[in-house]
Amino acid sequence: MRSKTVAAIVAAAAEIGRFDIEERQEYSGRYMFGATTDAVVYDNTQSLLVCVAQAAVNLSQEDQDDEDQISVEEFLEDIKKARFDSMGHSNIIY
Repeated sequence: MRSKTVAAIVAAAAEIGRFDIEERQEYSGRYMFGATTDAVVYDNTQSLLVCVAQAAVNLSQEDQDDEDQISVEEFLEDIKKARFDSMGHSNIIY
């Protein structure tokens, strides 16, 4: 997952303020064979869904010409291709 997508989700979680969601850098998931990517660690699916929705709303309201900002289309592309793993007490999307 692009680091900008992860950053958008984590920023949305901080904005909402009640979900325990954090960034994980250089995560190597199943079948990645040593390759790494950025990811989001979360406790429950509902909190993840709320934060992804809020991130999408935030991105749709921001200046899409800003080169430092991910576009809504890129964000949705990452979400469509996302993979999930369980890490015991928490989960991860990457």
